[in-house]
Amino acid sequence: MSMKRMICLVGGVILLVLGLIGLALPVIPQIPFLAGGLFLLMKGSGRFRAKILSSKLYRKHIRWRIEANRYTKRLLQAIEG
Repeated sequence: MSMKRMICLVGGVILLVLGLIGLALPVIPQIPFLAGGLFLLMKGSGRFRAKILSSKLYRKHIRWRIEANRYTKRLLQAIEG
């Protein structure tokens, strides 16, 4: 396992935990931590990325924006890996 992949996975888990703590404590913002954690986990794990990209939530809310060219190419490259 490469060092970059390991850092992405560990960072993603840490951010997800902070996001979950933020759900219980209104002092900590949860959305940036949850989004960052999911992004890092998608970068670190191909299997996790495939699961997210095939989910109903992704197809319903994000895919149509991609098809309508609502996102920049740089962001799409980051999402797709």
